[in-house]
Amino acid sequence: MALTTLLWPELPAMGWLLPLISMLLLAWYRRWGCVIGGLCGLILFLLFFTLQLDWLHQLGIAGGKHSIKGEVMAWQPQGEGVSVRLRLQQLDGQPLWPRPMVRLFSPQPESTLGMGQQVVLDATLKPVHGLGNPTSFNQERWLLGMGITATGSVRQWQELGPLPDPGWRHSWLEQSRALLQPFAHSALLLALVFGEQQDVSAAEWLLLRDGGIIHLIAVSGLHIGLAAWLGFWVGRVLQLCPGLGPRAVGLPVVVSILVAVLYSALAGFSLPTQRALLMLLLWFGVRLWRRHWSLWRIWWLSLVLLLLLDPWSLFSASFWLSYLAVALLGVAALLWRKASLWRLQWLMTLGLLPLQLAMFAGLGWLAIPVNLIAIPVFSLILIPLGLASGLLVPFWPSAAWTGFWLCDRLLGYLMTGLDWLQIHIDSWVWFSVQGSQTLVLCWFAGLFWLLPHGRALSLCACGVAALIYGQPAAEWEVLVIDVGQGLSVLVRQGERGLLYDTGDAFPSGYNMADAAILPVLRAEGIRQLDYLVISHADRDHASNWLRIYQALPVRHLLSSVPLNPVTQHCVRGRNWHWLRLRLEILAPAGVGTGQENQDSCVLRITDGRHSLLLVGDLPGDEERHLLAIPGLVQPVTWLVSGHHGSRHSSTAAWIRRLQPQVVIHSSGYANRWHFPDPAVVARFHARGVRQWKTAEQGLIRITVQDGSAQINGFRSQGAWYRHLDAWLRGD
Repeated sequence: MALTTLLWPELPAMGWLLPLISMLLLAWYRRWGCVIGGLCGLILFLLFFTLQLDWLHQLGIAGGKHSIKGEVMAWQPQGEGVSVRLRLQQLDGQPLWPRPMVRLFSPQPESTLGMGQQVVLDATLKPVHGLGNPTSFNQERWLLGMGITATGSVRQWQELGPLPDPGWRHSWLEQSRALLQPFAHSALLLALVFGEQQDVSAAEWLLLRDGGIIHLIAVSGLHIGLAAWLGFWVGRVLQLCPGLGPRAVGLPVVVSILVAVLYSALAGFSLPTQRALLMLLLWFGVRLWRRHWSLWRIWWLSLVLLLLLDPWSLFSASFWLSYLAVALLGVAALLWRKASLWRLQWLMTLGLLPLQLAMFAGLGWLAIPVNLIAIPVFSLILIPLGLASGLLVPFWPSAAWTGFWLCDRLLGYLMTGLDWLQIHIDSWVWFSVQGSQTLVLCWFAGLFWLLPHGRALSLCACGVAALIYGQPAAEWEVLVIDVGQGLSVLVRQGERGLLYDTGDAFPSGYNMADAAILPVLRAEGIRQLDYLVISHADRDHASNWLRIYQALPVRHLLSSVPLNPVTQHCVRGRNWHWLRLRLEILAPAGVGTGQENQDSCVLRITDGRHSLLLVGDLPGDEERHLLAIPGLVQPVTWLVSGHHGSRHSSTAAWIRRLQPQVVIHSSGYANRWHFPDPAVVARFHARGVRQWKTAEQGLIRITVQDGSAQINGFRSQGAWYRHLDAWLRGD
């Protein structure tokens, strides 16, 4: 029942509580065990999510200003500012219960911030919200997995309380940082030993991901298990001390538990360490209690306890990956008396395949051979040596330094090898949505085939896979990609694509090409672009053209900006056929610099029955110039509004001439310019035009098949947490 909460299309209203309780009482009377458990879970999670999210109704308009008081739970540098995680106590002077968690960004970091500090500040707040594309990083799920229900930015620090005692962990980490500072891979060592991942660069994470060993760096069950193992042998050594001997039978277990708890505290009691520690404590508790519980019983009990303690764990990808990995170890114990590393690696790879495809839309085919080398190195050398060194930091710094030095050298060899592989071998394989669905169904077909009486189910899965793979392709599609405050539109015919604009990029390195556009192109099976069109030079339209140009083969580059020597100029009068579509450039009139909004490349695409008009940031003055040219501006079926819905574009005369059936506003959620402007929305509404907004609906897809067209938004088809703003509005 817990898993179904990730699939609910809507969050049920509290009015469902009474019928559910009535059903629970009936099940209790009839003694339907499974039904009782399922209904209890449903009621629990419904109450939890409703209570935790109800405070969002007090925010009013997303992006509004509020005075808040809270306690600093975590903070870390981010770009030129700082990211702060707060446990809110008051919102606009009103106490909150339960106390929600929010994440804020401050461009002017306060150097006096500390864990547990009380702060009062002015901030803008909005519900958790991420890019709404099928294959983009699921920001909402990631934030909710950490218990964060709103994000925002600090406008002004009003009051900072006194700094609390940083505690022994802070002192321990500072000593460790000082020891690690001279080493080339100090950031990786901090992540490996203490779970402090904020200093690891994006390039290093990419190397680890492509090599398939990112799971070995994150502090997890393997680390806690090795810490417990070290503690156990320390306890065995202590048993040899005079006066203890056989009387201290449980000493190794006690020391093992103490070392595991100490190391978990050093790792900040992160969610993976909590899971591993809970399973370890259950296992040791059963042994001390002299009971014989199977791995499955401990697995189920720890899973239930963690979900009861923190229901937000449901949204954590690492939660399910780690628990599934432990379950696969249990399967290996059933299949083989003593499984080899090769067999374990194959079992893990195949067993985690559906989750891997769901989360990353691809596979690293080098993961198996790399892990065959990396797992023994990490398990037998790096992690034990790193753990021992980390635990020795306050007591024997010279020995800790020596251990860290050896770990740094080993990591250096490993990262050099991964870097060589990345340069010479493309180890990551991306899958389209259709390819992923087909592969997962084939995976289930293989699983069902191995089960008793599962042949019929296996054939059914193969049949569904064949239907998905063989379904007819649309004649052509338009995808207005959610790139936040910017624009990017994909027009596709089969595997052939035209991309109009490429969204924004930021000084931190975050860009819409990697975050949204390239994942969508891969998911749609686009292997090359016939046309890459850049409307003009504004950063929210043109920032990523080079990234796209280098990532995919591009046959024609068109722009009003001279991007490179092969750029073809967007000039009025050019028209040509692209497969079944006709393309026509309406503006600009001649070759210019492309630096101004009026230089925007205006492109009309039609199949003779349906048509699409892309206008970039075309301002109202230029709209009037185009309207003055006889026969140039014709009615269209779909229009992407100029300048993201700015009041200076989409004039009444322009709308009247175009007569669009649908207009799409591509703008950021709760953006500071309040696009689309209410005046523009009113103009289109007055003409009876149906309006779509990427900020609300996410990626908007128009599909043309057999002469008819359908339009839908991604968020409306997703789970409830992907459209929280609609839930708050009561839509």
